[in-house]
Amino acid sequence: MKQTVTLHPAITHRHFAVIDSTNAYLMKNELPCPYLVSADTQTAGHGRRQQAWIDEGKSLLFSLATAFDAHINVGAWSVQVALTLAKILENVTEQALLIKWPNDLYVKNDSGEYGKCAGILTESSIGKQGKMVTGAGINLAPIKGVIDSDYAIASVDICVDDSVLLIQIANELYWQWQDFIQSPAVSPEHYARYDMLSGEMLLATNLHNHRESVGQACGINAQGQLLLQQHGGLLALTTQHHIRLL
Repeated sequence: MKQTVTLHPAITHRHFAVIDSTNAYLMKNELPCPYLVSADTQTAGHGRRQQAWIDEGKSLLFSLATAFDAHINVGAWSVQVALTLAKILENVTEQALLIKWPNDLYVKNDSGEYGKCAGILTESSIGKQGKMVTGAGINLAPIKGVIDSDYAIASVDICVDDSVLLIQIANELYWQWQDFIQSPAVSPEHYARYDMLSGEMLLATNLHNHRESVGQACGINAQGQLLLQQHGGLLALTTQHHIRLL
C-alpha cells in the first residue's frame, strides 16, 4: 500500500521543474514563512564555500524558509539539520548513515567506501525579523558519470516515494525549528551516534586568518562546534574552519 502523508498546514509549498537554486529563490524573495521550495533540477545548486552540488537528475532538492527573532543565535542549526536528516533517512533505508561535521551525510557506496550522499546549506538574513533558509540535496540514485570531486559520492536507497520523503523531512524540520528557536542547542550525545570524525586526526584552517590547528576530533559541544583535542586542551571549531583528515 502506498504511504500517504500530508504537509503541515502552516507550510506553503511550491515545486519547480528547473530552478537555479532553491536556496537562492527563498533568500531573494519575500515570502510567508514557513515556505518550502522543491525542484527536479537545479542549474546552480551549491553548498558551503560555493562548492557545486553534483546531480544527475535523481536527487531530492529542497529548501525551507522559517522565521526567527533576530537576537537568537542560530549557529548550531546546520548541525541539528544534519541530525534530523540522518534520523529520518535511517528509517527509510538499510544503509548506515554518518555525519561529517558540520552537515554532510555519508553512506557506503558501491565500492564499499563511505561517500557523500547529502549536503546541507543553511543561510540566514536579518531584517525586521530573521529568516533562516535550510536547503538540502539528497542523492537517491548512483551517479554514473565521471565526477570531478575531492570526496567520494554515494546515494541513499530509500523504501518510500521521494515525494513522501520530502513531506516527512519538511514536517520534521518545521517541528525541530520550533523547538530549536526556544532552546538553540544540539545534543552532543545524539550526535555521537553518527559522528564520522570521532577519534580522527584533523588539520583545521581558520578561513579568516588562515591559522592552522592540528588535533584529534572528540565530538561536538551544545553549540554545534567541533571539539579538537590538543596538547593544551580543547579547541572549539566553528563553521568558519575548513577541516581535512591527516
